[in-house]
Amino acid sequence: GIMQVIPNKPSGWYAGDQHLHTELAPDGDIPLSQIKNGAIDADLDWIIITDHSNSPLSSYGEEDWNTGDDYCQNLNSNNFKCLYNQEMAVDSGPCDAAHYLAYPYLTDNIAYINGRCNNVAWNCGCRDAQTIIDEVNNARGMGVLAHPFDSSGLALQWEDWSVTEFTGLEIWNDKDGDWSNDDSNSLNKWNELLNQETNPN
Repeated sequence: GIMQVIPNKPSGWYAGDQHLHTELAPDGDIPLSQIKNGAIDADLDWIIITDHSNSPLSSYGEEDWNTGDDYCQNLNSNNFKCLYNQEMAVDSGPCDAAHYLAYPYLTDNIAYINGRCNNVAWNCGCRDAQTIIDEVNNARGMGVLAHPFDSSGLALQWEDWSVTEFTGLEIWNDKDGDWSNDDSNSLNKWNELLNQETNPN
C-alpha cells in the first residue's frame, strides 16, 4: 500500500497521517485518486495532506492548492476526514530551508499562504521562520516543525531554536514506518522543550 498499516489500533482510537504529499507537489508521489483508498487500506480514519507549497523549483501555487483542497473535501464522509494544507520551506539559518507544517485549527482550512522562496538554490532565500509561524497562527491555524533533525543531507533540519508559538514538533517521520536516530533526536528535543515549559528556571 501507499501508507503503513496501523497495527493493533485500540478500539475507540482514531488513527491518521498528518504529513502526506500528493502528485501536486514537486516531490509528491501519491496520485490524488489513490489517497482515500490508500488511507482506508492502512486503517486510517483521517489524513492531512501537506504538499510542498513554496519551493522555487516548482510552479505550485494557489490554483494547485485549491485543486488539492477541493479534491480533499470531496473525500470526506461520516467515517473519514481529509484536510488539505501545506508544508512550507522557511529560513531557519544560513541557506537552511527547514520545513513547517501548516494545519487548520477552528476551520476546515486556513487557505493558501504564499511564502515562496526566491532563490533557485531551493534551500536559500526563504522567508523567516518566525514570520511564517506568525502568519499561520494569524490565519487561525496550527503549525508543526517538520523533521527537525533530518540527516538526509538535504539541509532540512531546524537550526533556529529561538522560534516561539509553534504548536508542535514532528517526532516520527519515515514513510517506511521505521524508527530512526532522527526520530530519537526529535523525541529528546520535544522532552527538552516540555521541561523548559514546566521548569522555566
